[in-house]
Amino acid sequence: MSKLLNTEIIVLKYKIGPSKYDGFRLDLQIKINDVLMVTWTSSEYLIQMIKDIPDDGFPFKTVIKEINEHYEFT
Repeated sequence: MSKLLNTEIIVLKYKIGPSKYDGFRLDLQIKINDVLMVTWTSSEYLIQMIKDIPDDGFPFKTVIKEINEHYEFT
């Protein structure tokens, strides 16, 4: 995830499921410069933020930033 910070991405789809460690895991299907990629995170902030986006809000452009020691969509 740290390699994606401060880079514009397009979030196409997501899935939230149990993490094999603790809590939940957010899987993101994204596009950067027309290249499809998949990444994942256990960031509680990103998980909560993406839950608030309505289904018709996808795909969307965003930049993931580290703010006060956590990640946020901006």
